[in-house]
Amino acid sequence: MLSANNGVNTDALIQKAHEYTGFYFKNRVSDGDPQVAYFRNNSAVNRLQPEDIDDAIFDGLKVLHITGISLALSSSCLKMAEYLIDKAHSLGAIVTFDPNIRPQLWASKEQMRETINHIADRCDIVIPGVSEGTQLTSETTLEDIADFYLNMTTPSMVVLKNGTVGAFAKEANGDITKVPSFHVSHVVDTVGAGDGFATGLISGLIDNLSVKESLVRATAIGALAIQSEGDNAGYPVKSDLEAYIKTNAVTD
Repeated sequence: MLSANNGVNTDALIQKAHEYTGFYFKNRVSDGDPQVAYFRNNSAVNRLQPEDIDDAIFDGLKVLHITGISLALSSSCLKMAEYLIDKAHSLGAIVTFDPNIRPQLWASKEQMRETINHIADRCDIVIPGVSEGTQLTSETTLEDIADFYLNMTTPSMVVLKNGTVGAFAKEANGDITKVPSFHVSHVVDTVGAGDGFATGLISGLIDNLSVKESLVRATAIGALAIQSEGDNAGYPVKSDLEAYIKTNAVTD
């Protein structure tokens, strides 16, 4: 079954009887990031097991995307992430990872750092924000944060989201790519910008764009996301994205 509006396959959605769907509340703000209250303990997703997954969903898999939020929800979610990463690699797919840190979901900062970096070590592309990278590595420069992960076993590229500055990527071969951010005159809601960034980066790589072109796409979707209310209301369709980039891209 495909979502009629966006062409998203929903065949693998799972319903669990007698278990509730996790949710959260987000307040409105006029400046900065909103406060978020989570209600996810013992929700259905927290109880996911590998046996819940139909192997048919892996047909044609090119990229698996993991976020740090799911790692914090339960031990079974963490084991599920490890299972999915191993499965993706066995099929020749690449694994991208956004640490997406939410300290309020973790028992301690130490557990957060240890678990997130454990998973990062198993992924091909790591996509933290600069502040997140500093919290997770204790490094303060873009290259040092990138090198922390590139010196691990698996990562071949680290992409750093750098807010109003733009984006920075370093590959295992030493290549560095930087792109500036898109100008945004009024920020409405910052939630969803990171997920939009990951969407742009991953879709660019799937479309065989260069790293620079993929970063431009990523920063464009991030910029559009923060100009709309809601977590994903500002995400564009491909034609609108291309028009936005053509009209608003900032040259170095």
